[in-house]
Amino acid sequence: MRATVAKIHIKNFEHNINLIKNHIKKGTKICIPVKAEGYGHGSIKIAQIAQKNAIDYLAVATIDEAVLLRKNQITLPILLLSIPQISEISNLIKMNLEPLVFSEQYILALQNECKKQNINVKVHLKIDTGMGRIGCSVENCVEIAQIISNCSNLVLQGICTHFPVSDSIIPEDVDFTKKQIKIFSNCVEKIRSSGINPGIIHAANSGCVLAYPESNFSMVRPGIIVYGFPPDMPQYEQILNEKKLNDKLKPVMELETCVSAILPHKKGDTISYGRTYILTEDADIAVLPIGYADGLLRRFSPGLKVKINGKIFDQVGRICMDQCMINLKKNSGVKVDDRVTIFSDGIDFISANDIALRTNTISYEILCGISKRVPRIYIE
Repeated sequence: MRATVAKIHIKNFEHNINLIKNHIKKGTKICIPVKAEGYGHGSIKIAQIAQKNAIDYLAVATIDEAVLLRKNQITLPILLLSIPQISEISNLIKMNLEPLVFSEQYILALQNECKKQNINVKVHLKIDTGMGRIGCSVENCVEIAQIISNCSNLVLQGICTHFPVSDSIIPEDVDFTKKQIKIFSNCVEKIRSSGINPGIIHAANSGCVLAYPESNFSMVRPGIIVYGFPPDMPQYEQILNEKKLNDKLKPVMELETCVSAILPHKKGDTISYGRTYILTEDADIAVLPIGYADGLLRRFSPGLKVKINGKIFDQVGRICMDQCMINLKKNSGVKVDDRVTIFSDGIDFISANDIALRTNTISYEILCGISKRVPRIYIE
């Protein structure tokens, strides 16, 4: 196995699931997104753990992601969050997926294929209440629900929406989210009043699960919080503090590598591509077998720090595709093959979220960016 590994702490994942279960109303279903390889944690294993922990639904972005799960004995209902090509509908049906639908063209294409195969498919009507991505308009929601209801081979399993700023405490964003919740609730009631059973009502992402209990309806879709991090906005930590949850979410992934070489260098020597780093004194430079092809992006430097044997060291020079360099200075005591922590739990050492905040991005991108060539090790 490679020296560079991503350690996935199963108990932390289960802890976060239980934290959510204890926070939401009893009987509320939970759908966990396992798209993008389970936010980089490994979709198969994450799905297996979710299934073991009585999660109700999983969610993916592509049919290929679902195929991988079905081939590995994942039997939970799976939501398909993105819109597939018409040519993929046959496989969608074969994988027993529950797609989000919102356009008449897609709904009728799905109905036609279901009729050919003489099979019924459960679908979820997506309503755009302010995300501006996919979904039918608020004005057309009853009409689209009726089209679904008129399709003999389609079953309206649920109605959903999505929130773009539920993780923000900026007053206008709070008002926007509350307005979305109200609009969505009205849509559901209009559909119900038309004589159509709306099925499972789901809207709450990570931000709404914690901050807007009125949005939890009959199912929630927590994403990043099950993997141990707050949503996008740094201000969201205030909400976590108010809910006394900030110190309870536990990061699931830890990224480690080892020292592959230590080379002595003189004052004035330059390190890595572009000769952007010049030593101001004699120093030992450690080489680590991890680079941007593993997910340790070039923009993480300068400023990235690592932990070796309990001591903190600076990463120096440009991060390469497969390697990066660390300034050990002199007499560090570090040896070849010593383990190196790139990010951890945010307590013993920095977390993926700390790197994200420093590099003006979000923890999602850091986690999803850890490439497939980095082995995942699952720790009970």
